[in-house]
Amino acid sequence: MEDRVEAALAEEVWNVFKEEILQSVEDNVPKKPKRNGRRSVWMTREILRALRRKRRIWRKEITSNTSEEYREAERKVKNLIRNAKRNFEKKIAKESKGNSRPFYSYLKRRTKSKVSVSPLLNSEGNMVSTAEEMAEVINVYFRSVFTREGDTVPEA
Repeated sequence: MEDRVEAALAEEVWNVFKEEILQSVEDNVPKKPKRNGRRSVWMTREILRALRRKRRIWRKEITSNTSEEYREAERKVKNLIRNAKRNFEKKIAKESKGNSRPFYSYLKRRTKSKVSVSPLLNSEGNMVSTAEEMAEVINVYFRSVFTREGDTVPEA
């Protein structure tokens, strides 16, 4: 009898715990689906249609001479892409006052160079390239710079 009471109590506690977890997930996990990363954010249906048309003309050009038609299609695609990028960037810049996250996300994607710390020389003059050793070299340097008068800095 006592085992049944304990089992019922454990079941009740488990259900309360499960409901709390499910409610927390419902409140905190985003419901918006992730964007497909293959297509650019500024890409529109009109641009996709123009790109498909340009590719069709290119395939036809191999068999016949339609270079003027292809050049016109290419020019149209370039203008559409240029205008779409410009409009998207203007929209993001205008909306960055309230929510700066999309602006910095786009900026980070557009940045070509990645900043990293190059290999360092330790106190013995040896080249150090692993993250732990570089952190230690930087730590020793900053300890030597940021000390109070009269404090001694242990050498590493």
